[in-house]
Amino acid sequence: CIRDSELGELTDDLQQRRQKLESAISESADEKSLLEKQRKERIGKIDINIISAYNKVMGARGGLAVVPIVGSGCGGCGAHIPPQTITEVRAGSAIHRCDMCGRFLYNQEKVIN
Repeated sequence: CIRDSELGELTDDLQQRRQKLESAISESADEKSLLEKQRKERIGKIDINIISAYNKVMGARGGLAVVPIVGSGCGGCGAHIPPQTITEVRAGSAIHRCDMCGRFLYNQEKVIN
C-alpha cells in the first residue's frame, strides 16, 4: 500500500512532468508555425514541376522525400548512386533524385539553411 507521503511525492512529480510536457508542446507548436511561415515564403521561388514531384514522393514514401547520400547510396532506399551524380549533389550544381525510389538527394556534410 502506498503511503500518503509517497503519493504526494508522486503527485508532485507528475505535475512537474506535465508542466514540462505542456511547455515542450507549446515550444514545438511555435517552432512549427515559424517553419510553416518560412516554407510559404520559400516555396514561391521553386519551380512548380519540382514542387509537384516533391509532393508525389512525400505521399508515396511516407513523408520522407529528401534524403542524404550515405556513402555511395541513397539514404532512403540504399540504392547505389553513380559517382557523377554524387559529385554534382555535393557541388550543389543540380537537383538530383534517386533512380530507384525517386527521393531528392542532398549532401549530408553541407546542409543549406
